[in-house]
Amino acid sequence: MLETILDAVDFGMNAQEAVDAVRLHHQWLPDVINYERFGLSPDTIRELERRGHTLREGGGQGVAQVIMYNEKDDMLEGGSDRRAADGAAVGVSARPATRPTSQQK
Repeated sequence: MLETILDAVDFGMNAQEAVDAVRLHHQWLPDVINYERFGLSPDTIRELERRGHTLREGGGQGVAQVIMYNEKDDMLEGGSDRRAADGAAVGVSARPATRPTSQQK
């Protein structure tokens, strides 16, 4: 989840771009970087291995659903992870819909 937040906040991605971005997993032990298939370029893999990292290609690194506020467009944007077949997202106005008052009718 942190990677998705960082992609949006630090790299300016919209909700769908942040959800779609490659994910990596690394923990203290075992000292291995797990990455999604096609997630890293061959050059990046070679450079990380040259620097002494052990890498392992694996499956998906979880599924995310995201709602972000787009201040510029005053919209709530949705991002649905394509790693799961049963998700969907839409964008909606951030302003609540108002009902007409008796004076507006």
